[in-house]
Amino acid sequence: VQWHRGMGEGPPVTPEELNEWLLWRQWARRQEDSLDVALAPDTLRIVFVCASGTVLSPTATACLSAAAAAARPTSRTIVWSRSTGGGNPDWYKPDEWAYFTGARPPFELQTAALSRGLNLSSSIAKPLRPPDLSEADLVLVLDAQSQERLSEAAKSWGEDAPAFAAQKMVCVANVSASWAALSNEVEEWSSNPLSCKDPESLLDGLTKATQETLLWWQLRSESNEVGTEAQDEGG
Repeated sequence: VQWHRGMGEGPPVTPEELNEWLLWRQWARRQEDSLDVALAPDTLRIVFVCASGTVLSPTATACLSAAAAAARPTSRTIVWSRSTGGGNPDWYKPDEWAYFTGARPPFELQTAALSRGLNLSSSIAKPLRPPDLSEADLVLVLDAQSQERLSEAAKSWGEDAPAFAAQKMVCVANVSASWAALSNEVEEWSSNPLSCKDPESLLDGLTKATQETLLWWQLRSESNEVGTEAQDEGG
C-alpha cells in the first residue's frame, strides 16, 4: 500500500518512511512465528483541504505533523495538503485544471514558519483527486465553500456522498473552539492565495487548533470503539 501510494496521486512515500517500515518488518520477522508481520504501527492519514492549497492547508499540514510527532511518538501520522480548484468550479472534472497548481506558500509565511521549525518550502499546491479520498482516514476541510466543492466533486467521482460526509469529511469549524474562532479569519487569509499579511497570527492559531484536532480524533476513535463493542455484545 505504501509503495502504491508513492507511485500514484497520493502523498509520496519518503525514504524515512520506507526505512522505518523495513526496520519494523526485520524486527517482526525475528519474533515468534505467531506474530502477524502484516500489522504495521498505528497509522493515521489526514488530508487538509482549502480553496487554493497555498496558505491554509499547507500550514495546517506542517502544524499538525509537528503536533503529532510530539503527541503520537509511537504511531505514524501522515498529513498532506490539497486544494479545491482555487476558483475554477469545474476543477474536479476530467481534463480540467485548478488555479495555483504548483504554487508554493508565500515567502513571508515560509520565513515565519521556519523560525518555528516548520519547513513549508517543499509544499506545492495540488488539487484533490480521487486517490486522496481513498487513502485518507480523515478529510479536514478548512472553509465552508471548499466543503461544498468537495461534496460536489466526491459525488461526481462516484462516492456515496452521505456516507463520505459522515465517515471521512469534517469541516474544521466543527472540531474545536480554536477552529471555530479561526473560521472568522479564513476568508481573509483565503482572499489572496499568494500572500499572507499576518503569518504569525496564522501560525499561532493553527498550532493550537491542530493540537486540539489530535485530541478530538482520539476521543472520536474511542467513542467509535465503544459503540462497536456495544453492538457486538448486543448482537
